[in-house]
Order: sequence, then structure tokens, then C-alpha cells
Amino acid sequence: MAWPGFSPMRMTVRILFMAICIGSLVGCASSRPETTQTSAPADGGGGMGGGMGGGSETGAPMGSAVIAAPRNANLKVAQDGEPDVRASSITAARVMAPADGWLVARSATSPGGVLGRTRVHRGENSAVVIKLSNPDSTQVRVALHIDRGAKGTFEFDPTGARRRPDSPVYAAGLPIESDVTLSTFGIDSIAHAAIIQAADQRIESGVLTVNYLLLPEASWVVVNQVGDDGLPGRQIGLINRQAGESQQLRIPLTVAAPTGGLVITVFADRGKPGRFEYSAKQPFSSPDRPLVSAGVVLSQQVVAK
Repeated sequence: MAWPGFSPMRMTVRILFMAICIGSLVGCASSRPETTQTSAPADGGGGMGGGMGGGSETGAPMGSAVIAAPRNANLKVAQDGEPDVRASSITAARVMAPADGWLVARSATSPGGVLGRTRVHRGENSAVVIKLSNPDSTQVRVALHIDRGAKGTFEFDPTGARRRPDSPVYAAGLPIESDVTLSTFGIDSIAHAAIIQAADQRIESGVLTVNYLLLPEASWVVVNQVGDDGLPGRQIGLINRQAGESQQLRIPLTVAAPTGGLVITVFADRGKPGRFEYSAKQPFSSPDRPLVSAGVVLSQQVVAK
């Protein structure tokens, strides 16, 4: 007995058609690219101290992230005390990149300004050297980024204010990065012997106020505007102080009413007394270098309203 409209030949054709469709779907799912691009919400300002910015549930950083397979993305960077951490550079012994990109050194101080970068090519790279400039902390985070914008031009905004295409790389939900301590940067001081306290404030008559300052030796208090790269930029204030306590210290500025981010940093006066001798181009060999307490540079970021 046959059902009305039933045809064995027609049923066979339908089964074959369904099998072909299922096979096509499986093939598409298994042929994924080595890297994919994903987007995450913009960071609220966590910066490097929070692990390369804010994140999504998958661990993606602010803006866009490149997701790669662990076998195609990894790096090995020397740690403090090893020969590949020098006064002015960091060397990565091995970098595996899923595509052409950058090895980037960023400050661990929010918002994680870029201290240096160098190109890497797709595949394995060895003895990759990053030259450092204008460090603002003893802590540096080295991370792998992919060149997704204009080839050969580094396009990344550490502040997260602008979305730039050269994205950090993640594998297995973790960023491809490594922390390094620069023991040769700064001048160590006894814990709690050096303190600075300042608050966000409206600058009036070109004067910035530091609420409290404790110095173990003669030092310079320097005020810089925070640049677009998240690092200290233009110097707008400088004052010399002797060891001891100061309250409501007023620092004259060269800008009458600055706005935006400012960073106040204390430098030990170790060179010629009364002469500020620090160069951002030679931060590790300058006579006057930042005071460091418990591995942290004696500095304070404030917002000029």
C-alpha cells in the first residue's frame, strides 16, 4: 500500500539534499580563521593597572581585540635582574604573532601610556628589542598588538578616548602580555619616608596646591600635563624643596588656567644643587631621577577643572 503523493525516488532525493546541507554547515564551522576581531565596551579608565583596560565577559580589552589560538600567539620576556632587561630597553626572547604587528611596552600607571614599541612579523620572532622613553613607573607591561590599520603606522590610544585599529591580542581569554620591573629606574627611598597628597582642583592664578608632602632629601616637585599618549608631557611647574614636611604647598605654573590631567612627580636632587637635571630622552642616566618607594614612583595624578 502507498501513501497518496509518496514517491520513493522523491524521498531519496530529499535525504541526499539534507545530507549535503548538513555536511556544508559542519565544514563551515570547522574552517575558522586563525584570528578574529571582537569588540568590547570602552574602558571607564581602568588603564594598565587593571590589566590592559576594561573588559567583557570573554576577557576582551577596551575597544577591539584580536582573538588568536594559543599556538599562534605567545611571548617570553625577561624578568627583572635578567640580562635582557637593560637601562633603556627590554628584549623579548621569543614572540609568536598570528599576523604582522607590534610588541608594545606600556606603563602600569593608568591610563597605561606607551613607553616604546617595535615591529614584529607574522610567525616566530626572536630577540625583539623595545627601546624605552619617558617612563613614569618602575612597572612596565609588554603586550602583543596586531597591525590592523595603516600598515607600518602604530594606531592605538591608551586612554580609550578614540578607537584605534591596532588591537591587543588575546588567546584562551587572556592577553598576550608580560610584566617587567625596571629596577634601574628611579632612586629608592625608605618606605613611608616619601609621601605626596594632592586632589583634583580648580587652578586659580596659575598656582597648583599640594595638600601634603614629605621628603627624605632635597628634591624637585615637577608638574606635567598628561599628553594624548597617557604619559607626562609638557612641563608647566617646578619647585625645589628641602627634606621634611610641607603642607598646602603652592606650585607656580607657567599656564594660568590649565585643564585636564596633570601629574605631579618628585625627583631627588642628586645632581648640581638647585639645577633640575632630568631628561626624558635619557631617563636612566639623568642625575635627578624620580623617588621610588616600595617600587612605586612618588607621584600623584590630579584633574585641573
